[in-house]
Amino acid sequence: MSGVQGESFGINDECYKVSKNVLLDWFNTDFCLSLNKIEQLGTGAVYCQVIDKIFPGTFNFGAVKWGAKFDYEYVENYKILNNAFRKNGIQKNLDVDKLTKCRLLDNTEMCQWIKKYHDIHNNGEQYDAVGRRGGQDLHYILGGNKVGAMPKAGVKAAPVHRPPTATTQPRAKATPASSTNKFGGGGGASAAQIASLEAQVTELQGNNGILDKEREFYFSKLRLIEEMI
Repeated sequence: MSGVQGESFGINDECYKVSKNVLLDWFNTDFCLSLNKIEQLGTGAVYCQVIDKIFPGTFNFGAVKWGAKFDYEYVENYKILNNAFRKNGIQKNLDVDKLTKCRLLDNTEMCQWIKKYHDIHNNGEQYDAVGRRGGQDLHYILGGNKVGAMPKAGVKAAPVHRPPTATTQPRAKATPASSTNKFGGGGGASAAQIASLEAQVTELQGNNGILDKEREFYFSKLRLIEEMI
């Protein structure tokens, strides 16, 4: 073929307004999948199957890696997809570097494009998606190129345990200075002043958010008061 009509859709085309929920429902229904994230399509395997449905037998669909877990395996799937495009005269550039990172935006645009392409060129014949891929299913990655299998039906995912976040304590305020003496009137320090500063020092020792210099300031202040007694 010299080129298949209807492969280029402008940036304002209605296809780019199709929501991710509609896209996921279409892929899951038509191709017997259990996708829950658009990012899971970044492995390239499902894109290959869409083209296999439109142009069956035109490329080596059996070489697609359905259990791909890593980006170098995804690249192999995109090589197969690109070969399928070339054989069927599809003038579509694939940004493999972006798609294999399995990010939402890049793969959403690819999904929107390939769904419209399918809707234009699909002949309506029955297609055995599971049979064509030999009963294989995707390795359902977590997205963002992270590996992780999808939980089985009826099995709840294990809760994520996170360490408790320490509550930041308010900084202790220094005792206001007296007009006659920095540490209190009359050249001596009261027991209440000493107790107050000791409490502030103890609080600072337990507060990891206070800098060492600030703790040292209060320690030196306490030592000066003790020397004045």
